[in-house]
Amino acid sequence: MQITLTALAAVLYSCPSFSAGAEGVANAQIVKGDCNIVINAVNAATPKPFPTKYCANFSATKDTADALVKIEKYVEASNPTKLDVVSAQIEKWVSDDEGYLTLSLSNISSLPAEKVKIRFLAPVKPGENQSRQINFTPSRAIPAAMLKNLGIGSKDTTKIPVAPISELIRYSRDTVPTDYELIGAGTTPEAPDDLIQKYIQGHGLIHNYSFQSTTSSLGVQVLYETIFGGKVNFLTGVYLYFGKVTVNQPIDGTKQENSIE
Repeated sequence: MQITLTALAAVLYSCPSFSAGAEGVANAQIVKGDCNIVINAVNAATPKPFPTKYCANFSATKDTADALVKIEKYVEASNPTKLDVVSAQIEKWVSDDEGYLTLSLSNISSLPAEKVKIRFLAPVKPGENQSRQINFTPSRAIPAAMLKNLGIGSKDTTKIPVAPISELIRYSRDTVPTDYELIGAGTTPEAPDDLIQKYIQGHGLIHNYSFQSTTSSLGVQVLYETIFGGKVNFLTGVYLYFGKVTVNQPIDGTKQENSIE
């Protein structure tokens, strides 16, 4: 193994033994345990041979490297990279023809998350051993190349469009009546009151109505990497809210109360 003296000048101080060769050839030898490296500092000169045993994994800075690894592990353990799905809602993106289920991912840690990916899983059905992955048409709002290397910085929140309305409705039709409309999405099993009221008012109703609702669920798997090369994933759920509003028919001219089920 031939290494120039200039290249190793920065680390020679850590070597237990250093010896010079014959006059005019300026050879040097680094010895660490049973490993030796011959250094030739003279251009185009033939190094004086030493009775050496070369060590391919020799590193004059091994102790320092070991210390850095320990520090890295400590920093990673004491500063875990953590993402959270803080909201799910239907939003219209400029590049898309229809609304998209949009997830807001928040990095609540002090370190960035890298290569963030989102997968959807269907609830397990009788006879199934594991959830099926569901694939939706990606939004055109975020380029595919960017999604492959999506990162979320420390304390940042990023919105990601993940599934079009039409495909969400088609996915849910096995469990949701066909006359129910998609009124929104969220991270809780029950639709928020403000979302229900917005839907009802959108039908021009204030009094004398009945509202019925149901929910369809999707499993969400979020996968990402830490800056230390660690891989993390967690499971959570998002909910699709469906509803139906009808006008109450008055009986004998009496006013009926609103009904929400």
